[in-house]
Amino acid sequence: MFMRLPDDSKADYDQAKTALKKMFEPEAKKTLYQTRLQTRVKQKGEGWAEFGEDLLRLADKACPELVDAAKEQFALNQYFTQLSNPQVAFAVKQTKPTTIDEAVRATLEMESYSKPMPSGITAVSEEGAVAISSVQGTSDLKMIMEKMERMETQLKEMQQRARAVVEDGRELDDQGRVTAGTVVE
Repeated sequence: MFMRLPDDSKADYDQAKTALKKMFEPEAKKTLYQTRLQTRVKQKGEGWAEFGEDLLRLADKACPELVDAAKEQFALNQYFTQLSNPQVAFAVKQTKPTTIDEAVRATLEMESYSKPMPSGITAVSEEGAVAISSVQGTSDLKMIMEKMERMETQLKEMQQRARAVVEDGRELDDQGRVTAGTVVE
């Protein structure tokens, strides 16, 4: 490629650099990179850091004449468009990041707060009681919940019967059964 340059461009380093740059980075490519930057979307499975770095690379190629802070702002604008969770987007913007790295850090932190608990657990009380929600597509969890509800109902019925038996003055054995015909006076 260098051999194809005019002789006057080969003699001076800066002219050679400019000529080679025009050859490899024509003005038309600048428009291509601008379009790619404006339409770049985060791919499924792509990490925020990787996505942010690619935005910076595209901004650098789309606007080589701008200072780094301006390129960073173009990249940030596109980054913000890909924050699909409105709560995360709001929280990240509230941190007022000035760099992609700051935005990535804030995004990862905010996402960690908004991730659901595993295995259908929606809340854990201070006493350790767990609230379980039906997870879409998990019929086993629904079946377990239904059986637990039936068991709870049966337990309450048994407790009521036991109280009634004790109130009638009858005795219960170790397993909670009424002993035949004995009445305590």
